[in-house]
Amino acid sequence: MDIRAFQLGPVGTNCYIVTKNDKSIIIDPGHNDTRLIDYIKKENLNIEKILLTHGHFDHIAGVDMVREATGAKVYIHENDSEMLSNPNKNGSALMMGMNITIKDADEFVFDKEKIDFEGSTIEVIFTPGHSKGGVCYKIDDENVIFCGDTLFYRSIGRTDLYGGSITELESSIRNKIYTLDKNYTLLSGHGEPTTIEDEKKLNGFFRA
Repeated sequence: MDIRAFQLGPVGTNCYIVTKNDKSIIIDPGHNDTRLIDYIKKENLNIEKILLTHGHFDHIAGVDMVREATGAKVYIHENDSEMLSNPNKNGSALMMGMNITIKDADEFVFDKEKIDFEGSTIEVIFTPGHSKGGVCYKIDDENVIFCGDTLFYRSIGRTDLYGGSITELESSIRNKIYTLDKNYTLLSGHGEPTTIEDEKKLNGFFRA
């Protein structure tokens, strides 16, 4: 399985393209950056799914560009679906002074759902707190979790935007991430990779 990261947009959002055999998925295409389309065309990728960790503007802004270029279906948790078409709720109107909207998602994901990807399993972990419908995507075959803005290298997602809750975020991190029985690599929505064990020991916001 190949995982390629792109840093996109004005706040440096990490977008990931995951490829196995002749199929690919994209996680959080957060900006209309033609590098994504150029890479897809260059590598002749067959993009099946666009998986969203949550509905903030910096994680969704490039969705329609990728969807139109590839025909891929878009997946998000139902609790964040309202953010896709509402600039006040997705933060673009408040933080960027612009109205970023995209079309509705094709499918909703739910907690503990298992998505088949070329013989590998992508498990959905519902982690509200940064937003009402935040999720992480865990791939055991690669020992990785795409955790969006739930948890960062030595930091956590902000909770002062629409749908945020520090109480829910702490519960998500402590009860959904820190309790996992493997030391997964965490691929966050911003910044560098980290691991569960490092964050349990060194994260100044929530230590285990």
